[in-house]
Amino acid sequence: MNTFLFSLPSMEQNGTIGDLTWGISFGTLVINGVGAMPDYVEYTSAIPWYNFKTTITQIIIKSGVTAIGNSVFQGCKNLTTVKIPDTVTSIGRYAFNGCQNLTSISIPESVTSIGDYAFSDCTGLDTITIQDSITSIGGTAFDETAWYNNQPDGMVYLERILYKYKGNMKEYTSVNIKEGTSVIASSAFSNCNGLISVIIPESVTNIGSSAFYGCNNLEWVTIPRNITTIERATFYDCTSLTSVIIPESVTSIESSAFYGCTAFAHIYVQSISPSTIGRGSFEGIDFTSCILHVPMEGKGNYEMADGWKNFCNIEGSDFSKIERETILDKINVWYNTTTHSIDFKNFEGILFMAVFDMNDKMVLSGSVSEGESVSVSNFPCGAYSVRIQSYTFEFQKE
Repeated sequence: MNTFLFSLPSMEQNGTIGDLTWGISFGTLVINGVGAMPDYVEYTSAIPWYNFKTTITQIIIKSGVTAIGNSVFQGCKNLTTVKIPDTVTSIGRYAFNGCQNLTSISIPESVTSIGDYAFSDCTGLDTITIQDSITSIGGTAFDETAWYNNQPDGMVYLERILYKYKGNMKEYTSVNIKEGTSVIASSAFSNCNGLISVIIPESVTNIGSSAFYGCNNLEWVTIPRNITTIERATFYDCTSLTSVIIPESVTSIESSAFYGCTAFAHIYVQSISPSTIGRGSFEGIDFTSCILHVPMEGKGNYEMADGWKNFCNIEGSDFSKIERETILDKINVWYNTTTHSIDFKNFEGILFMAVFDMNDKMVLSGSVSEGESVSVSNFPCGAYSVRIQSYTFEFQKE
């Protein structure tokens, strides 16, 4: 009679992961120590508890751990409970990907960033508690979860985060992101070819990378003045975008941010000091025809700055001194029934406006100066609205 011996994983295992220690006992994985968990590539067997991941039902991360690394708990399909301490500041890519039996997660206020696919394919996850502290989040962080699958088509919000636009976007769609939103997730509107305009409120402090990637019909967008970085590939291949105002708060424009924006005719930059520019930020722009508008006192800075000096037409302006709230409080816009034009008065410098018809389709956009009149004589009769940031003026053409 043959005797077969099987080697089973021990009920108790322990070891180190980076500068931290870990131990598994009866399905509970405990992480101890001070510092960050290291990052791993997806589905790697190098993760210390890889051979025991299907036996893990509970994870307890002790206070002192500062980061949950990429892929560290990926594929723990029987995991049901996770405790994250308030010392953790980031959750990496694929960190909990494929934890199918995880039904709820509470993310503490200490966490400021959540990576792509962090909780994707957690098919049972239907309850997410998240704080206002989040400043960046991957646009696929919660894909293929019960929570996301239960959301209706359209703009999906997670507390103050605009997570993404779900479903197929109709042609000639204009989006007005709701007030109070603080973060737009990466790739939120990626390849939304129906998008023609978007108003972003001043409450937004971070627009994720590739947020408007491939929106090739996008003609008009506002960038709020709390933005400090225009992330990688944010407006990549937005081939219909003709102009943009870059607020004074922006100090960095990352690689490929405006790559392929071939229709650019005007770029307005409000800062005296040129932002740092990543590789390919403006690649594809016609530097001979696109006009770069900068503060008068900073014109010389742009003429010498790497990346900016590629523009052949750099013009000085005083528009950078304008406070937007002051403009919107005092601006006077009205429809002149005699000349069939929109008249703009009682402000200084340059503003960017758009006109929408009764179906919320943008029919006109561009920059205007104080005292300027914009003709709408060729518009069909009907109701229209003029939008400048959060300011809206409605008129009826007869």
